[in-house]
Amino acid sequence: MGAPRSFLRFVPGTSRVSTSICRMVSLATATSSPSPFRNHQSLVDSWVPWFEGRAAVDPGLRFYELPTIGRIWAPVRNFIDGGMAAAIRVPAILQRTLTIYGDVNRVIRPLGIEDRSTIALLLVDGSGHVRWRGSGGFGAPLAQDLDTALAAHRRG
Repeated sequence: MGAPRSFLRFVPGTSRVSTSICRMVSLATATSSPSPFRNHQSLVDSWVPWFEGRAAVDPGLRFYELPTIGRIWAPVRNFIDGGMAAAIRVPAILQRTLTIYGDVNRVIRPLGIEDRSTIALLLVDGSGHVRWRGSGGFGAPLAQDLDTALAAHRRG
């Protein structure tokens, strides 16, 4: 059973995200056009083995890819989603990929995402507060920083 598409809501006027997921790391890309996702995807893919390894030993950790596409593309979302599903074909990946169609600024501004040329990584707690943020492809220093934030979150 996949994650529900409505699990994530932004609380207006804040950087708070309302979610029922206990611990979540999300990979959010933001663009007004779907074509840059090809560039972002390699950055997302660079993190997947690391996240899968952490999730294997931490049953409370969930990670999602949240491609964010401008509302102009909403009328062809079935085509875009179908193309992504046909390209991905792996049920576990499809279940953790939740595409957002709409006003990209309503997603990135409250979360403080300033650079659309790369991916944003967010650690969100069960109350919906962003506890850590980073950006870019996998790198040992950034991964260590995220690991430290995860450990701090586990300790409470």
